[in-house]
Amino acid sequence: MDISSIRIKERVAEEFYDKFTRSYQQNDLREASKNLWDCLKHLVLGLGFCKNKELGDKDFMDFLNEFETEITKDDINTIKAIHINSLRGAMDSGMFDIYKRKVDMLRNKLKNMIKDYLSSGSELDSGEDIMETSSDESSENHS
Repeated sequence: MDISSIRIKERVAEEFYDKFTRSYQQNDLREASKNLWDCLKHLVLGLGFCKNKELGDKDFMDFLNEFETEITKDDINTIKAIHINSLRGAMDSGMFDIYKRKVDMLRNKLKNMIKDYLSSGSELDSGEDIMETSSDESSENHS
């Protein structure tokens, strides 16, 4: 995936974050949750592009689990809670504020991870290398 696609995901994520801010200021917590979810989703999709992966809905959480040193279980639970709230709108304002703080930290973490991948160039051009290992070599490596 090219860098421009990653940048587009970052830009779209920021647009959703701006929409979140407006919804939050109007105390429309369900709409705010939808926009936070879309912001996080686009950042994760951008991170996927950094690793030459196009993520579908069912791949999303599995992909995040690959970053167990950077993305904690609490981060994943935060993403799940915001996604559920975007669908159901059940959080009260006190609970939402707690998750908002967690999302802000996670958002910055994801943005920094993308920035680090882009500045290092790691993984951006290595998609073909993954496919070149034969199945015999692969099974020997796992024995």
